[in-house]
Order: sequence, then structure tokens, then C-alpha cells
Amino acid sequence: MGAAPRRRLACQGVLAVMLGAGFKRTAMAQEGAPRAALLVATQHLKGSMFERSVVVVAQAPDGNTIGLILNRPGAAAPPPDLAGPDAGAQGARVFLGGPLAPQSFFALAEGSGAVDGAFALADGIQLAAGSAAVRRLFSAAGVGRRKLFRGYSGWGDGQLAREIKGGFWIPRPIVGELLFDPAPDAMWERLNEAGRAVRMPPASPPAAGPKDWGARACTAGDQSI
Repeated sequence: MGAAPRRRLACQGVLAVMLGAGFKRTAMAQEGAPRAALLVATQHLKGSMFERSVVVVAQAPDGNTIGLILNRPGAAAPPPDLAGPDAGAQGARVFLGGPLAPQSFFALAEGSGAVDGAFALADGIQLAAGSAAVRRLFSAAGVGRRKLFRGYSGWGDGQLAREIKGGFWIPRPIVGELLFDPAPDAMWERLNEAGRAVRMPPASPPAAGPKDWGARACTAGDQSI
């Protein structure tokens, strides 16, 4: 088995654990449902680029794992090819999705119609990878709320599993409202209020230092985005 298929299997295994044993069973953990979850950073990520971050992580149909930071709004405007009248991203904030493929764009949007290059993240919510897919998703009929990202987050072999086991991330089920939260700057604080998230001391530190986390893709998929 080659390195890329092994990485895909490792990522699929992590998401299966997060959606099954990691939570109480939900509809998203059932057979045939998308493999996706939220990751809430703990205090052990302080000093890294993921400090106080909330990440949605999903397994795409091709086996790639895509993570998008939900609460890192940037100041940049959408590029011209996405800001035109037919692209649907006029005036959209561009969020920092992660350190990988920083020139590529990703998007979340409400809508259930099939769009080439997009896949179902949760009921009625789709994720698109690449500018062409983002344009198609944003301009599709019936699309509601939308969110645009530059770059994405990924993990090397076994890295995400080690970080979760070490208490650096708290996995949580997908909540649609959080994906389009109108106050993203306060999202992490709200998720950590009044004991709503349980912090765990790290059992053992990941192999890479905090500033390196997310620096490697779970697969080589960013080369084709």
C-alpha cells in the first residue's frame, strides 16, 4: 500500500472514532452519513497558529481530509474571479482556513442541490474545494448562507489522533449554526463557557511541536486543488 492510501486510511480511522466512540451516537455517525466533526482547541495549543481555534474537519468522497478554521476572519477581499456578479462572493469575508494550499479557496454553503466539486458536510450544508467549485456552489440556485476560506488544515500520519488523545483538541458533533456564526471572534469562548467543553491534560505530546501542527496535509490532495 502506498503512502497516500495509508494516510487516507489513517484519517478515515480518526474521523470514525470521533464520530462513533468520541461522542454519543448521532445521526451523523450512522452508516452513509458524511464523516465530519468540529475540533475545539484546548489551552494546550496556546502559542500555535491553532490557539483558540474552532475547526471543522471532514472526509471528502475521495478520502482526503479537509480542515477549515471557522473563527479566523481575514481582512482580504475575495479575488476577482470570485467577486464577480456571477460568482456569488461579493462582499464576503475571507477566512483563514489553514496553512496548506494558501492560494486555494474553499467554501461552506447552505444548499442541498448537487454541485460538481462539492460534497455534503452535514444535512443541507456543502463544502467546495477549489475556486471553480466555489463559484459553482455560490452561484447555485437556492444557496443560502455561505462562508469563504483561503487555505486549509491537514495532519500527517496519525498526527490528529495523537493530538486528540493528548488533549489538544476536543471533538464535538457538527452544529450547523456554528459553521455560519455571525460572531466568529467569540466562537471559541462561547464553546468553552460554563464547562460546556471538558479540558484534559495531555497524555503524551505529539511528535511535532505546536508551531508545526497542520503543516503537513493528510493526503497530497492540495496539489490538485
